[in-house]
Amino acid sequence: MTISYYYIYETKNVVNNKFYVGAHKSHTLENNTYLGSGRHIKHAIAFYGAENFQNRILEIVAVVDKSLNHKQWSEVVHPRESFWINFYKNSGVEMYNINTDGAFGGSTTHGTLPAPRTRP
Repeated sequence: MTISYYYIYETKNVVNNKFYVGAHKSHTLENNTYLGSGRHIKHAIAFYGAENFQNRILEIVAVVDKSLNHKQWSEVVHPRESFWINFYKNSGVEMYNINTDGAFGGSTTHGTLPAPRTRP
């Protein structure tokens, strides 16, 4: 039996103290290097380098022996992700998140972002 952990995490840019909150599924909670999939966080990682980001688990939402389908993910995980995004935003923290509703990856947005710059 394979256990799946569904959790909410934060990724912090240690250079500018901006945060990203996301949800992720993993088969282990150890050595987690997942930083996020949102458009802005991806660009920030490309610009600053992954070594300038730290991540930590905020909340384990579900531990199951099978994968959640899209509807289950939306009902179980999204509300908790949304809670944490709004918690940070209401605390005045600068964030990379675009959406506050816990939508997948927070990467859906209108318009485009400039290509990442290379670090000096």
